[in-house]
Amino acid sequence: MKLVRPLVATAAIAVAAGTITPALHGQDAALRYRWTKGAPLRYRTVQESNIAMTGIPGAGDMNLTTTVTEVHLITPTDVAADGTATLNVKFESMKLDLVTPMGNMSVDSAATAAPAEPALVDAQKMLQAIVGESVTMVMAPTGAVKSVEGMAKLSAKVKASMPAGSPLMQSFDTMLSDEAFKGTMGQSFANLPDRVVKPGETWTTTLSVPNPIGAMTTTNTFTSKGIERVEGKELTRVAVAQKISVAPGGMIGPMSVSVKEGTGQGDMLLDHRLGQLVRSTAQLTLPMTMSMAAPDGTSMNIAGLTKINVTLALVPR
Repeated sequence: MKLVRPLVATAAIAVAAGTITPALHGQDAALRYRWTKGAPLRYRTVQESNIAMTGIPGAGDMNLTTTVTEVHLITPTDVAADGTATLNVKFESMKLDLVTPMGNMSVDSAATAAPAEPALVDAQKMLQAIVGESVTMVMAPTGAVKSVEGMAKLSAKVKASMPAGSPLMQSFDTMLSDEAFKGTMGQSFANLPDRVVKPGETWTTTLSVPNPIGAMTTTNTFTSKGIERVEGKELTRVAVAQKISVAPGGMIGPMSVSVKEGTGQGDMLLDHRLGQLVRSTAQLTLPMTMSMAAPDGTSMNIAGLTKINVTLALVPR
């Protein structure tokens, strides 16, 4: 289990995409974000990651499911004439749920008591150190994230809350960095075309995100599906198809990791009048292998298949 748990934390990859009702064909819409200074938006992200592993010595096959729920309050502190927004992103809450062969476990940043599972005590300290903190993000009207500042300070706070030698420490420098958060938020909000698009039109973006198992490069192909009526509102639906490659040489503790090309698909719903992302869903599949030298000198090889479902939703005020 000690070898497996770090895989759960590093398998979480942020993606962006949406939901569905029949399209109102023949209508076009300009897709761009329109932020209003001082008017915050709250987003909830729920990411479920399932890792199916085979070839584990003494355990055979194993399935682990991790669900991370987090809420961000995004407040524009400045909006330039061209629509570029300076955003304060506050971490409001975080929750981690684990389903393992040994039982189910949960840790919540809002909990006052320590988790019953000792292995989750450090995880709770990490979540509680993050919640309440903020970073500054500059975003173009297309959703492209130009810069992020503040993750180094947040990482230092998290490290200070961890006991020396905690296994969670190994990936902090990669995961809690400005570049990692920039890539994650850029993927979450996607890069929209700064133009009117017709139903059926496509565009492509490429994003790279640092990750402990290797830098991940995602090529997103977006297709406008036109305007739909959803819960009484006219929204633009965009379909997303993804291809993901991971740089070789990744490590998880003593284990080397090799990730084959991953694929993903999803949808996103945008309020084209208000310039807001309303809701998105995505499904991602990543095959990988993990290997290390066993104590007797033999090679231990584990095959894994990660499936990730992500839902991002605007929380009503």
